[in-house]
Amino acid sequence: MKPVRLVVGGIELNAVLDDGPLAERIWQQLPFETFGESWGMEVYFPVRLRADNTAPVERVNVGDIAYWPDGPDLCLFFGPTPKSTDAAPVVASPVTVVGSFECDPAQFERLERQRRGIPVRALRNAGPEPGRGPTAAKQPGAVAQLGERQNRTLEVAGSTPVCSNPQSREPEEPCSSCPSTSS
Repeated sequence: MKPVRLVVGGIELNAVLDDGPLAERIWQQLPFETFGESWGMEVYFPVRLRADNTAPVERVNVGDIAYWPDGPDLCLFFGPTPKSTDAAPVVASPVTVVGSFECDPAQFERLERQRRGIPVRALRNAGPEPGRGPTAAKQPGAVAQLGERQNRTLEVAGSTPVCSNPQSREPEEPCSSCPSTSS
């Protein structure tokens, strides 16, 4: 098991990735940042990985992390989805479970208010993240490091760079005024 820290819409989640080959490929991509969306009580976000479903399932548990090859996306299950008939999450199409996270379904309430443009950071959980925290402003290169990480995230997402500033435009619209997304 590999420890992972996920920060989803400002909520910090402790997680683990399994020891299987698909989870290992995901682990090798960490750290990354991207934007996710919600579908019922699921948050899904793009990953730069093309792989087969190695153990496809259609029903998952609350707290599961799954790889969805149709995206390709990683999915976090906080509770039921639109396909659910009870409290258990049901996926849109088969996924492979690659890990789990400590889940309090009540945390999802903070995410549900922003259906698109949910900021997601996925990190190897090996201590404090460089360039973050109370001493970040004092660390040389902290701002540049964050900017580099944002540009890499947009590349990882594999799509047109978008702006998640809901005050200026819809989240899925390209943003020409944001430095990390302008051409």
